[in-house]
Order: sequence, then C-alpha cells, then structure tokens
Amino acid sequence: MSSTVAAAPAPAIVDINLLPAIHRPAQVTGLQLAIAALLLVAFVAMIPLAFRLDTARTQAADARQLASDAEVELGGVESELTQHRALVAETEVTRAQLDLLVAKRDLFQGGQRSLADDLFWLYGFGFLPTGSRITNVATNGEGFQVDGVAAGPLDGIAFAAKLVEVGGFPSARMTSYTPADNAGGHFSLEVTR
Repeated sequence: MSSTVAAAPAPAIVDINLLPAIHRPAQVTGLQLAIAALLLVAFVAMIPLAFRLDTARTQAADARQLASDAEVELGGVESELTQHRALVAETEVTRAQLDLLVAKRDLFQGGQRSLADDLFWLYGFGFLPTGSRITNVATNGEGFQVDGVAAGPLDGIAFAAKLVEVGGFPSARMTSYTPADNAGGHFSLEVTR
C-alpha cells in the first residue's frame, strides 16, 4: 500500500479588520515609499546647504559690519579732507599776503641790502669829513637823496666816493652844492641802492 499524501495547500490568511478606517494601520504603497525615499535624499542633500547658508549669513553679517565701519572711516576721511582743503586755501591766502609784503618791502628797501643796513652805511662809518653832517635822507625811485652841510664841494664829492668805494653802494654822485653865507654850504647826493 502506498500512501501518497498530497501536499496540502497553504492556508490562506484573510485579514478582516473590523476597526474604523481612522484607526486602521496606514496602507503604504510603493509610490509613497519612493516619494519618502526621495524626500529623505533631498533632506540629506540639504544638510550641507544649510551649513553653507549659515556660513553665507555669517559672511554677510561681517560684510555689513565692514561696510558700516568703512562708512564711519569714510566720514572721518571726508572731514580730514575738508580740513586739509581749508588749510591749503588758508596757506595760499597767507602766501599771497606774504608775497605782497615781500614785494612792498623790496619796493621800499630797494637793492640787495636792507634799508637798515644802507642807512647804517650812510651814517655809521664816519665817511663824512670833519665838520660835515647829514641833514636829510629821503628815498627816491632807485635809492636815496642825501642832503647835508659840508665845508666845501670837495667834502661832498669825497663823501660820495667813500659811499661807493667802502660803503658798497653801486653809485653815488653829488648833484648840487649851494654855498652858504658863512664858510661852507649845502650839498645834495643821489645814492643808488
């Protein structure tokens, strides 16, 4: 007797869920799993972007602070530039005034020496002969008009020669001599500075 036992088919499981739909476990489809996987990949891919975004925000804040500091410094530079321009303008005005004063001084002073030096050479070294004296010194266009009293015309001529030879004046000449009632007379010299 041969006994053949036939393989019994696997019992079929029938799931009967009597729970209402809101309490039943969710039915997940393949499409939903694929979408969830894509969202997970996108989320993981966004993590480095989040770090980059944080870095970019930090750099933007630093750049804003730098721009603010630069504006403050620029305001300071503009203030200093304005002060510099004012000082340059004031310096130019002062130089113009100085040039005007130098021109006036040169006009009144004449030659290379100062007026005080020239007057010192006229009065200070005893170039006048004994008994002679200077009564008036006036400036003219190129030098001095020197008036004085001398014993004779030769004293006036000798004084003019000493002014050129020793006093350093370019030229000096007697322009007039007028005899006086008593011995002597009045002379006039033109001295070029």
